[in-house]
Amino acid sequence: MPDDPELPLSGLDAERPLAPELRARLESAMLAAVAGGLPVPADEEALDAPRPLPEVVRTRLETALLAEAAAPTAGAEVAGVVTSLAGRRSRKVVAAWSAVAAVLLMVVAVAGLVSRGNPGSQNLAAGGPTTTTAGTPASVPSDAGVTAETTPPAPATATTRATKPVRPGPSTTGVPAGAGTTTTGRAPPGGTTPSSPTTTTPVSPGAGQPATTDPGPAPPFYNSAPNGDAASPAPAMSSQPSGAAPNQGSQGAQPQKSTAPPPSGPPLRVGIVTGDAAQEAGFRAYVDQLNRSGGVRQHSVELVPVSAASPAAGTIATVNLGSQPVAGPGGAPGWATGPLLETLTATENLLTGNGAVFSFASPPERQGHLAADALFPSAVTSKPPPNAVIYAASSGPLSDVVPAAMEAVLRQRGLKVTVVTYDPAQKRTGLVAGADAALLSLDPAAARAWVTQAKGAGYRPAMGLAGIYSLADDTLAPDLPDGTRVISPYVVPGGDEGQAIRSIPEGSSAPVLHGWVTAKALAAAVWRTGADTPAEMQSALEGLAGWSPGLAPAYETRPGTRSRTPEGVLFQVQSGAYVAQGGFRRDSF
Repeated sequence: MPDDPELPLSGLDAERPLAPELRARLESAMLAAVAGGLPVPADEEALDAPRPLPEVVRTRLETALLAEAAAPTAGAEVAGVVTSLAGRRSRKVVAAWSAVAAVLLMVVAVAGLVSRGNPGSQNLAAGGPTTTTAGTPASVPSDAGVTAETTPPAPATATTRATKPVRPGPSTTGVPAGAGTTTTGRAPPGGTTPSSPTTTTPVSPGAGQPATTDPGPAPPFYNSAPNGDAASPAPAMSSQPSGAAPNQGSQGAQPQKSTAPPPSGPPLRVGIVTGDAAQEAGFRAYVDQLNRSGGVRQHSVELVPVSAASPAAGTIATVNLGSQPVAGPGGAPGWATGPLLETLTATENLLTGNGAVFSFASPPERQGHLAADALFPSAVTSKPPPNAVIYAASSGPLSDVVPAAMEAVLRQRGLKVTVVTYDPAQKRTGLVAGADAALLSLDPAAARAWVTQAKGAGYRPAMGLAGIYSLADDTLAPDLPDGTRVISPYVVPGGDEGQAIRSIPEGSSAPVLHGWVTAKALAAAVWRTGADTPAEMQSALEGLAGWSPGLAPAYETRPGTRSRTPEGVLFQVQSGAYVAQGGFRRDSF
């Protein structure tokens, strides 16, 4: 370097001309950036015009350089010694390099602007990449039921920009500093990448979260879409007349493709009360699919037959798949271990809010209210009043509680009501002649016998026919008169789940659907909480509020009860098939 006067250190942002070669390269890079869309005004001054550095950068560089300049040289032992010519040259070298450092900082700034103006660009015209960022993790489908991991970004260096950690919000779960961040799906808006490993955990489309530890793959069809409330349309059952709207239930629900190893933990024992072949078929079909997919939280589900005469030990819950309730007004019987999941005919008085009895079907008497209301939505003023006959079962709630509910609505609407017992086993199969309307409060077997007999006899009451869940069977629709109204607590979902249900040999009747939903609810409760004791299962089932089973609206109960609401969908027979008339309805009677 020539022995010219020393440059004044009046400040790092003092005017210093750029070297011609460096200026030409930098100007070329800037012009290329402007051509690519960099927001630099066309009337800007020369590129080497004075521009103050950012205050923080200027302060740090000035402090370091002044400290270097003030340090004694090898030949100066004390303060006050005159610096030699070599020392001055050394200081000039430092000053020259400070100018180069300022230029390099400007290049870094240009790189940042170019990357913002051209997101796809990774290189500058005058140099290579200046920043490195971790890639945004790929989003995981909400129904994947798997855990996705990303590689944490490298520590921040002079050429690596550290990313900001994700702030806890609706899609994140707060964790201690330094721990992984739990998200519920896609990366945060804007492509922000967490600064620590990210674990994606499947979450219910409804309320509540699974346990904080990794629960493993979700149970099959866990993320079924809800079938809606009274304001939204419900799908048809499983068959439709030509031109009918397609099933909109949980269309898109896909089976969980588990990569988990076979269950390694001890099986979860569930006691079952048998008796209704259709309910049992639906329940076992779901449990079989669950166990084939790896179980729930590394546990298979083992079904243990139980009864009052043969209770079982070590079960975490009891499921009644019989035709009659086993609970009484005082709750579950003593031989039923853990919470009791009841059959389709469990009435509301058995489903107390603080008890251990649950049902994922609506109470049959509330279905009865809706069936009568569907047939006669307003008061009848004709004289004499029309005559409605209710065909009742020979025993159980379908013989008294449900007929009484139907009768209450019909009498309020101004009809004359007759209740008769219909029991094919006892040859008490008479059809009441002259009835203007008929309602069925029968179990599925008796309902099938009644439909067959009525069709053979040409029995078609002028003001219509209505029934509850026992008529919600696609195989009955071709034999029912057009206009027949049926209240069902469930609908067959779309997609793969609907196909899985229709593959059950017993069909897709309401009892089959009830068995399927009950098994699915048990699996969902275990997966969300890790419950493996009777007490834990009780709490887990209580926490299912808001969870969508996919075959009914998100799980909701009437205040102070475990009575499911909305109660059912109204289907009407058209050309030999059931067609939904709106969405799920709430009983207001």
